[in-house]
Amino acid sequence: MIVVVISLFMNEMDIIVQWATILSPIIAVLIACWTVWSSSKDTAKKMTALEESTTKQVESIKELAQIQIELSVLQGNAELKKIAARHKSLTKKVSDETWNDMMFNQTGVHFDSLSQKENCKRDLMDDNDLALNELKETHELLAQLNNLKKRIGGK
Repeated sequence: MIVVVISLFMNEMDIIVQWATILSPIIAVLIACWTVWSSSKDTAKKMTALEESTTKQVESIKELAQIQIELSVLQGNAELKKIAARHKSLTKKVSDETWNDMMFNQTGVHFDSLSQKENCKRDLMDDNDLALNELKETHELLAQLNNLKKRIGGK
């Protein structure tokens, strides 16, 4: 009887071992599939988070570029005002000098020698031309900055 019980127990163990041998690759494949599926969900979440982060960074960079351009425009406008004031002052000096020359020539009064007056007038004219060129260059620079601002989506 003990032999029969041991024999039955051994048969059951053989059946369990056979089923375990058959089921172990199936279980391994199921575990691998679950791992891949779980990993792909995590990867998709990470990719979405990375996309959002990248989008935020790009927007921050655009905003920073817009702020820098606006600052440059403000600086350019301030420079433009200074140059325009200098140009206006020089234009007035040239005009005053021309008027003084006319008055002095009409009255016959000569305070300075003619060459000194011509040199002074020429210097004023040169400075005035230089200020005018600076005005043009500053206007061109501001136009380029405004175009750049529009290209990156500024207002």
